[in-house]
Amino acid sequence: MPTPNASSASAKGFRRAVSELDSKQAEAIMSPQFIGRRQSLIEDARKEREAAAAAASEAAELTETIIFDEKDGIAVLNLLFTLKEGKTSLPSRALKVFEVRRQD
Repeated sequence: MPTPNASSASAKGFRRAVSELDSKQAEAIMSPQFIGRRQSLIEDARKEREAAAAAASEAAELTETIIFDEKDGIAVLNLLFTLKEGKTSLPSRALKVFEVRRQD
């Protein structure tokens, strides 16, 4: 015994809902302009969602901060960075400090 297809069931429900409307409303909903606009809105929302996900993953992949400070002839360079997350559990943050004495 075949199982009912979900997409055909929703199409039947849509057709039933349209049949309950008056003729002008049904004609407007089934017009190519309405269907095209609805599809365009769906595609725009999908593109925005994908762009937001891509931006979030790029921001999560690499973060860098460089701080340079000089006190009493000593230059201190602090590099704070986040390693890209992978399957292996590496330290998520590493701090490197370099001190260089200025020779006159």
